[in-house]
Amino acid sequence: MNIQWFSKDNTTSAVTIYENNITISKKAANYFEDAFSVTVGVDSKTKEIIIKSVSSQEAQMIDKLSLYNISIKPSYGRINGKQLVDSILSTLDFQAIRGKESLKFNAKWSPQQKMLIIDTTKGVDGE
Repeated sequence: MNIQWFSKDNTTSAVTIYENNITISKKAANYFEDAFSVTVGVDSKTKEIIIKSVSSQEAQMIDKLSLYNISIKPSYGRINGKQLVDSILSTLDFQAIRGKESLKFNAKWSPQQKMLIIDTTKGVDGE
């Protein structure tokens, strides 16, 4: 018998960007359950979106305008903000999202930096 067993931990974290928000899959949202808030940035060289978990103590040292609330629901997480989405898309040279359109990407968690790193060079199906 040559059985390959699969772990739930092997599932990929996914992030979907809509016109007004960023929705994070349950696996990725679990990393933010204890977050006071998050900061969001873009590495324009690697074309990665970075979402960093911020504790309440860290938040005291960060400009309040740089902090975003993250809502954690039973099956997903969400960061709301049309201006945030527009800024990300503009920085990455993506076209604006309208209506029910969305962009979906794979993401990985960096435990050392407490950051979710979203690879925007290809979609979740490798495109």
